[in-house]
Amino acid sequence: LSVYAGPSQVPFSEDVEKQRIGEASPFKFQKVPVVKDDKIAFQDVAPINLLSLVSFRDLQENILKQSTVDDKKDEAFVEAVKSYSPRVFRPNIIVDGGKLKKYDEETWSKFKLGEVDFRGLKPCPRCSVPARNPKTGEMHYPNSSLSRLAPQKVMRTMFPEKCIDDEWGVEWQGTIFSMHVGANDAEGQVIRVGDEITVKER
Repeated sequence: LSVYAGPSQVPFSEDVEKQRIGEASPFKFQKVPVVKDDKIAFQDVAPINLLSLVSFRDLQENILKQSTVDDKKDEAFVEAVKSYSPRVFRPNIIVDGGKLKKYDEETWSKFKLGEVDFRGLKPCPRCSVPARNPKTGEMHYPNSSLSRLAPQKVMRTMFPEKCIDDEWGVEWQGTIFSMHVGANDAEGQVIRVGDEITVKER
């Protein structure tokens, strides 16, 4: 994976200009503000993934709203919704707070958290992994009217327009949840639990 990435199996390079023209990345991110220091190791795309608990709770609520009366009577299904964890989305940073609005994080092009300045790069497309238990790998949701891929089905219903993005390419288009972000000159700087978020630009 350090050499090849993505469905087109394009050789990876740290050369940002090659990435922009599709010669060093499976994506065509001409509009994404990547810089040389946005290095990755095991990630598909970006060095950092940010998730908002306000948005996550809205997803949980909508899974229940879109389920049938029979689903709501199924104790296993209801428990699956309640016990669903944001960990399944594998974020590096989780934000929460009374001032946050659901899905607002998707509009942050520049923001500060603690000592670090960040750039919003691109919303994160999701495969079937967020429907699985992160400890066991088993499907988290039982069979229901929403199928065992309940989160993906609900997200697609909520935001069909987010599933279409030419820069991702057909193979990578799908449901969107959380944000890929990059940090500016962050070496030696610190973020801590409880740090405030300041949105500088949308």
